[in-house]
Amino acid sequence: MTTTVRIMKRKAANRPAPRTVDIVIAKGDFTGWEVTARADFPARVLADLQADSMARIMAALDAIVISHNFPDSEGEIAATMADVDPYQGVVMAAGEIFDAIAKLPNR
Repeated sequence: MTTTVRIMKRKAANRPAPRTVDIVIAKGDFTGWEVTARADFPARVLADLQADSMARIMAALDAIVISHNFPDSEGEIAATMADVDPYQGVVMAAGEIFDAIAKLPNR
């Protein structure tokens, strides 16, 4: 028995308007650290955030973060999340980003 699969041409659905979150750390050792991050991103980025690989997690954060003022070891703005010094600032900011995303209204 032969089955014929009919290929349907479909147009991609419209994407919802993108959303962002802005975070400013207001207390503690990272006071003044600011970040703007994408609230909506591809599922592949979510999978990378949940990976066991620190390299994949840092790459995912690079995909989410639009702008920031996080320092590197030279006191300049870090080129990537993996360059942020000290790393605890990235951990704190990531937690704040995901808390803010969770508080956004459902679509």
